[in-house]
Amino acid sequence: PPPRSRPRESLRCLMLKVFLVTFVALQYHSSALLQANITLSSLTLVPGRMMRVMKGGGRMGSADNSLAVQQRWRPSRSHLGAVISRGGFSSRYRSCYTSSAHSSSSNEDEGFTNDKTGIRINKCFKEFVSRRESDRYVADGRVQINGVVAKPGARVFPGDCVTLDGKPVSWEKLAIVREDGDLESQFVYIKYWKPRGVICTTDTRIEGNIIDAVSHPKRIYPVGRLDKDTSGLILLTSDGRVPNSILRASGKKSKEYRVEVNRAITERHLTMLREGVLITTVAQRDRKAKPLTAYTLPAQVERIADNKVLMTIYEGRNRQIRKMMEALGYKVVKLHRLKVMGIDLDRLVPGSWVPLNEIEMKWIRGGLSPSKE
Repeated sequence: PPPRSRPRESLRCLMLKVFLVTFVALQYHSSALLQANITLSSLTLVPGRMMRVMKGGGRMGSADNSLAVQQRWRPSRSHLGAVISRGGFSSRYRSCYTSSAHSSSSNEDEGFTNDKTGIRINKCFKEFVSRRESDRYVADGRVQINGVVAKPGARVFPGDCVTLDGKPVSWEKLAIVREDGDLESQFVYIKYWKPRGVICTTDTRIEGNIIDAVSHPKRIYPVGRLDKDTSGLILLTSDGRVPNSILRASGKKSKEYRVEVNRAITERHLTMLREGVLITTVAQRDRKAKPLTAYTLPAQVERIADNKVLMTIYEGRNRQIRKMMEALGYKVVKLHRLKVMGIDLDRLVPGSWVPLNEIEMKWIRGGLSPSKE
């Protein structure tokens, strides 16, 4: 019989082919990694930070490819200037990254508390527009992060380049919140006795807006709103975290009002006000006004006259007290807010404002502590 050496020879040939293919593939891969390493040699590996090598769309070592890798690798800001000076980025983004690299010291020195999760893109413009207007900027495609059009809900991190209509925005100095708790040195917190007739809008084109009425030198905005015909306490701040922490329904922050209606209130209706009244209000969801029909949360109601009561509510539905009274057949004649949480009208006269004192700031810190970002 013939010798059985052919199967062994076939197996050897197959193994040799596999070896050759693997060797060629490894050589090609090593070459690509070497070129990527040369291109990104100016980047620093930061301890604890994950880094990835990704094949770019352009020629290895080109400006376009370096920009693509930069968006994913996030080098420390101290090296951005060096990378730019070597021509690592296209000229379109040079000025943006240069300003970000040299505008302040490293994020470790500045106490950036959002290094792991970042901050939402709509907080990057709070120096000059409201949060709602910032959302419109993003929805309209006017905002870019590192040259890529931002999507609603996107987050930015230290070193990211944010542009609005192609112009760089120095967002990091607005987003940094130091851990030392010295909020007053970073933000503005004031309380204002709003007279009747002042409109709670940041649109200065509207006559009688609250921004012109307060006339504060820094950019601030109201925490919630009071109707034009409602007077009393309203808070204003430049800290974008405060409105969410105080106004969210789950927080159940108290707001006390003095309410005067057009006729005497019966005991039965006082009980209904305390237990909850079915009303329909308009709620803003996804930039759309949607009707919401539901019972109000239980409230504290104290009679001070036949047609006057003190009401403390724990939610902030649109025109809530007026609608509660209308549902029971009453018309509100005067509505005046006395207190928000533990902050009242002390030291104020109609039309005046003062910074919050240390005792009042404890209420702000208490509202922020469950939802630090």
